[in-house]
Amino acid sequence: KQIGETRMFENLMIVAGIAAVLWLSGYGFYLYTSRQQQDIAQEIKALEEMLDVPEPDSTQMDEFLLDINDYRPLREQIGETFNEEELRTLCFDLGISYEDLGARGRVANIRELIDWAKRNGQLDRLQNTLVSAKPHITWSDLFTTGDN
Repeated sequence: KQIGETRMFENLMIVAGIAAVLWLSGYGFYLYTSRQQQDIAQEIKALEEMLDVPEPDSTQMDEFLLDINDYRPLREQIGETFNEEELRTLCFDLGISYEDLGARGRVANIRELIDWAKRNGQLDRLQNTLVSAKPHITWSDLFTTGDN
């Protein structure tokens, strides 16, 4: 049994390597012949069964997508209202480093800032800081989501 598991792990590494190379080169699964696609799909299915990977939960994905869309108006308003220096100051006022947001570019950092606030239970604090920085915007409307 251990030899079979080792072989499956080796196959997983091969599939992961192939996927990484294709992803990096900008190509996709469809470069393979249909027979190769079937073989890869069977390997993935066998690995998922061996590793006891649960079936994806479509309700979780729906909730995730809804959550992303709930914050789109907020993300867009911050993007329209704050330039990069103001965004850096906003982060400073919140006690986090702009660089620690880890994204590339102002728009991506806005997304990461909102995500940081959600993960850390700091949405109210973000809202208060936005109100202090730009009181002419009605920020409270942008924080109304399905979970508030």
